[in-house]
Amino acid sequence: MTDRPEARSPRPTVLRATSSLVAFWAVVGLVVLLMADAALRGSLDFLLRWSALVGLVVWGFWVLLYHSSIRIERDHLVVVNLLRVHLIPWRQVRAIVEKPQIRIELADGTRRDCWGAPFASRPGLRGRETGPSPAVQLLESARESAPESGAVASSGWDLRALAVGCILLALALLALMIVRP
Repeated sequence: MTDRPEARSPRPTVLRATSSLVAFWAVVGLVVLLMADAALRGSLDFLLRWSALVGLVVWGFWVLLYHSSIRIERDHLVVVNLLRVHLIPWRQVRAIVEKPQIRIELADGTRRDCWGAPFASRPGLRGRETGPSPAVQLLESARESAPESGAVASSGWDLRALAVGCILLALALLALMIVRP
C-alpha cells in the first residue's frame, strides 16, 4: 500500500479482510476437488443434480466472504455489504472509525459499517502498533486528497449479484425437480 493517493494506479484500491479471502478460496478449492472427483468417477447424475446447488452455495460464500469490501476511488468510496452497495462521496465522510470493523460516519449523522473491511489488530498482541491501521490510514489519505464534489451518498441493491443468485436458485430447483436420483 502507498501513503500517497496520487501515486496510486488509476484502478481503484479494494480492501478486504485477509481471513475472508483465505476462507473463500478454501471453499472454492474444496468444491473443485469434490466436483472433479464426481466427474472422474463418471457420476453424471450427481453432477447434473447438484452442480447448480453447489454453485448457489459458492455464490453465497462469494457474497459473504469475497464480494463484501471497500473500494477506494478518487472522488468517492464504495462500501459493499453483502448485497447492498453504498456509494459515499469523500466530502460526505465526517469520520472514519476503527472498531472491530471500519465504520464510516457521514455528514448527515448516518453510519455505514464496512463488513468486508480488514479487521483491526487485537490490542495486547506483541508488536501491535498504536494508532490507526494501514487500511484506515489509506482511507484518510484518500479522503484528504479527494476533489470537491456536491454529490450525495446513495445506497442500493447490487442487482447483478442478485440476478446471478436468482438464476442459480432457479437452476438448482429445476435440477432437483427434473433429474431423478
